[in-house]
Amino acid sequence: MKRILFIFISAVFFIFSAGVIQAKEYKLNIIQTPSTETPIKLFNAIAEATNNKVDIEVVPSGRAINSIETKKIDFVFPATIGFDAKKNAQLNYDFSKATISKLVIILYTNKNKPIDVAGLKNGNKKGYVIETTASLSTIFEFDTALTTNIEGSLKKLNYGRIDGFVYTQLSGDEQLRKLPDLKNIKRQLYGITITTCALQKGTSGGDVDQMLIKGLDILRKNGKFGQIMGGDEKAMAVYNDWQP
Repeated sequence: MKRILFIFISAVFFIFSAGVIQAKEYKLNIIQTPSTETPIKLFNAIAEATNNKVDIEVVPSGRAINSIETKKIDFVFPATIGFDAKKNAQLNYDFSKATISKLVIILYTNKNKPIDVAGLKNGNKKGYVIETTASLSTIFEFDTALTTNIEGSLKKLNYGRIDGFVYTQLSGDEQLRKLPDLKNIKRQLYGITITTCALQKGTSGGDVDQMLIKGLDILRKNGKFGQIMGGDEKAMAVYNDWQP
């Protein structure tokens, strides 16, 4: 009888222990930006909320993309879903189904040289020179020229040296407001898309995706998402119609 009881207790302990051990550790690359503190806090909170662990490394964009394409890591942040479905399908990674934030994209042009957004979405057949940063270069329906200097691009645009600049409303407008002497710039909505994570090809809907979806849902419901991210999430997803 004692032996049977011992076996039963051992079995229960094993089952309980197995349930606890099921927590997994995932490898995440966060693409290097001037501020990575917020995403680090966010993904640590997601891991904690879902009883998992996340090994986070902050790396340059090229290294992060190469690591997810070669399946050395489990996911990358940030990844922006492109406006061209065919180009999205050709990427060597998947997008998570979890929405981390909405992203408002603005087309900045020179007031003396208007550009139709529909024309760009149709492949930029007029061959306008449109700049953006490397992190956003894959999301458009046309080829872009790369820049690493937002202020420099806005100045070139103001003086007519390039035809346009496409960038996020939050960062682009912040920089434009700091440059009140640029009077020849017009802004208009290009589109609204989603910032999420890049996953290994073929793993959309899998373990990592489910962790992100579940974790973000928990954090939004308990208020921690807003505390970490700051600002009004809904307001940040709305186009602000103003002109410099």
